[in-house]
Amino acid sequence: MASKDPAELQMLKEAKEALEAIQSFDVKSLIRERELGELSSFREVVEPAERLISLFRQISPETLEDLPTNILQGHIRDYAIQVMAYFNQILAFQPAQGQGARDQLISQITNYYVPTFSTLFPLIAYANTRTIDLGRVEREAKAVVDRVTKQAKDIEVSLQTQVNRVTEVVETVRKVAAEQGVTQQAIYFKDEASHHRTEADNWGKYTFWWAIGLGAWAITSLFLARWNWLKPEDAYQHVQLIVSKALVFAVISFMLYLSAKNYLAHRHNEVVNRHRQNALLTFEAFVKASGDPEAGKVILGQAAACVFAPQSTGYSQEGGIDAAKASSVVEVLARPITGGKG
Repeated sequence: MASKDPAELQMLKEAKEALEAIQSFDVKSLIRERELGELSSFREVVEPAERLISLFRQISPETLEDLPTNILQGHIRDYAIQVMAYFNQILAFQPAQGQGARDQLISQITNYYVPTFSTLFPLIAYANTRTIDLGRVEREAKAVVDRVTKQAKDIEVSLQTQVNRVTEVVETVRKVAAEQGVTQQAIYFKDEASHHRTEADNWGKYTFWWAIGLGAWAITSLFLARWNWLKPEDAYQHVQLIVSKALVFAVISFMLYLSAKNYLAHRHNEVVNRHRQNALLTFEAFVKASGDPEAGKVILGQAAACVFAPQSTGYSQEGGIDAAKASSVVEVLARPITGGKG
């Protein structure tokens, strides 16, 4: 850098002093509320004064050495001195000057921001550009890119690991579901068997009491003719007594038969559902024990036959569907499950 003449050095010194003075100025000293009172204080000027000072603070004193003398004088020193002059007028303000002078000072500082900004904006941009170390910025940017790239790779590896774990878990769950999906259906047959057991117990009690009633009626009917008030006096009354006894006996006998039939039917359905439950619970054990896929298909067919083949309801001797039809239904149901060829 070429050496400066004394005049340039003097101007540089004055510009630095003016810039540093306004950069270090305490805006709160302008309020003066204690001396002037709340109504006459300059609290309103704090914000516009802060805005003005913030413009000068964006210029580093070191950058002044690169500026020509006319810029130092007309843009830095003169504007800084003018702003400091406004501040000094506020610091020296006396109540005797009046409210109009106070308002004028606040207006001058507020309105001085626009010309100051227009004048200093190019210098602020230059100062910011000069103070930026482009090499450092490039190195930092490269370091950030490298760090982000590394983090992205780490995240990719972590995500892939998580995907692999999730896939393993899904496969495990799918396998367990496939193995136990059949046996888990046994709960329905267990519940059904428990229901039939409860109903069978109830109908067993009814059967017992109807049997007691039938026996009591049979014994009672032997002595009806001996009671004077029931003793028949002619053939018509004999016939009427016999018919009444037979009718009551028939009704009680029918209720006894119906209760016994329901008891046996529920016991039968309980046994059938217990059998289906046991078949489903032991299905997987037999498949694993066989170790042969074909044998597993056969076992599955038998389990399906146990579950889906029609069973006697306990109310009649016939199952409702003959054996040939039942076998075909079981085969149709078993094929999609085992994946057999149609």
